[in-house]
Amino acid sequence: MDKRPFTCCFTGHRNLPAEQEEEIWRRVHTCLEPLLEEGVRYFGVGGALGFDTLVAEKLLALRESRPQMRIILVQPFPGYQSRWTPAQQARAAAVDRKSTRLNSSHPSRSR
Repeated sequence: MDKRPFTCCFTGHRNLPAEQEEEIWRRVHTCLEPLLEEGVRYFGVGGALGFDTLVAEKLLALRESRPQMRIILVQPFPGYQSRWTPAQQARAAAVDRKSTRLNSSHPSRSR
């Protein structure tokens, strides 16, 4: 089955003002709700800090009431979070654990 008609992907800015995260999510959710009603259930999310992490966390919370949702975390390469702070790494690890699937777009760091 071709899953593309049932797929939505997210990636965005790395630096989000913390005080604007809920407003940003509200706007995303407003666009997302009609897609969910149309049967979109596969969600690809980039693995960066900022928008990617915010959307991944919110989608995972939303999945609690919509178990048909699949959250696919698309990481740039294994270990890409090695330079992040411990708090950032812990937040990312929580998303990793709860995601339906993890994909790396490259087998190793290119630089």
